[in-house]
Amino acid sequence: FFIIIAVQYTGIPTELTITREALPVTSLSRVTRSALDAESITRGQGAAVGSVVCVETHNSEQTTPWVIGEVVSAAHTAPADSVPYDSANDAVHYEPVRVGESVLSVMLYEPLAPGSTTYSLSDVELLVPARRVRVVGVQLLALRSNHFKRFAIEAVSLQAIRAEMPTSDDTWTVEAVVQYRTYYRQERWLVKWVGYGEDRNTWEPIENLTAEWVQGEAERVKKDFLAEKAAKECAAARGGPRRAAAQ
Repeated sequence: FFIIIAVQYTGIPTELTITREALPVTSLSRVTRSALDAESITRGQGAAVGSVVCVETHNSEQTTPWVIGEVVSAAHTAPADSVPYDSANDAVHYEPVRVGESVLSVMLYEPLAPGSTTYSLSDVELLVPARRVRVVGVQLLALRSNHFKRFAIEAVSLQAIRAEMPTSDDTWTVEAVVQYRTYYRQERWLVKWVGYGEDRNTWEPIENLTAEWVQGEAERVKKDFLAEKAAKECAAARGGPRRAAAQ
């Protein structure tokens, strides 16, 4: 992706103002693709047969950014490339499989309707790249039904999925900066979004927090976190010698 930078000259160079005109909002703006894929490969290779995983679809897929499936074959090496995507016949654009990469087979769960949170286990088996496995151990809740087995994603698992896979067509406006942490040695802030519940909170880098008040909140949350961490370390250091002396 590209970031468009608008430069407005207002005087001498020390008064140069730079503003962001376009900003990626997809989940991939939070971490680099290579780091995300590396972590996903580890997850996918550890997924047990019979467990349920969440798999990200192709980057260009807008309607269905992720699917869930039951693992029917553990991680193994792909014997060949997958058949190319056919927009005329394929309902969902899945990430293609490359020969020699780590893959696993899943039996897809299908929603009763687009956007539905109720699923049924289909008879569609799909070979998916391990690098696209975003959440493992997805927990499903069995629903009462007279004729068919129906399932809903447990709240904790749904939160994990939404944290990893916010939809690209959502509108995001910051409501609050909640927490601070480092992720792959990079700083991240947990953001609460206007109009969405806590389950849609996402970890964002500082470059995604463009509003001045949001950056101020991010700095405050970071300082509070570091101060609390330092206080705990100091307390632990003071407590260590006393415990040793008591012994």
